[in-house]
Amino acid sequence: MTFQPLIPAPGDYLATSQLDIQQNFQVSNTAFGIDHVAFDTVPNQGKHQRATILTGGLGVTLAGEGMLNVINSGGAREQLYYFRENNIAAKNIPISMIGGFANVTGLGAVTGTAFNLTCAGHVGGSGKYTMTFGATANMMDENYVIVATADTITGVVRFMTVITKTAANFTLECKGLDNLFHDPDTFSVIVMGEIV
Repeated sequence: MTFQPLIPAPGDYLATSQLDIQQNFQVSNTAFGIDHVAFDTVPNQGKHQRATILTGGLGVTLAGEGMLNVINSGGAREQLYYFRENNIAAKNIPISMIGGFANVTGLGAVTGTAFNLTCAGHVGGSGKYTMTFGATANMMDENYVIVATADTITGVVRFMTVITKTAANFTLECKGLDNLFHDPDTFSVIVMGEIV
């Protein structure tokens, strides 16, 4: 069944085109229901359930308007972008850049909700932690950003440093102001970059 835009035709009696009109409404309801709650579903009819965006080109924006678009960023990788006003390429902002996050205990156990990160290695007292990607996907390459913070529950000020980084994993070390290795009570890490 396809939408018939010329129904009813000029001069048609509604009774003659009734079946075609009903089919047009049915086709419209089916198409609208792809990303929305369908017209005939109560409650919440017409509300968004999600937004499916086809891979497109750069698009054009005018003054005072923005746009979301999906662009192929090379190979088979699609990236969601926010395009700012006036179609200025320098203002295009990639959105889906979270590669992973986790909260980790000093013993190397991931706690709570984590995304795409596990702690694959830790030797007690060493202050070193190897974090591995792959629950969802590895990073595209080594060009990603890691933000790691050591929590100072016991009062010892500690800081985290990245010492190795690959597309599959990275290693952090935790030191105190005394420049010695310390296991933090807990630490949090977030990775920003493109996953494969």
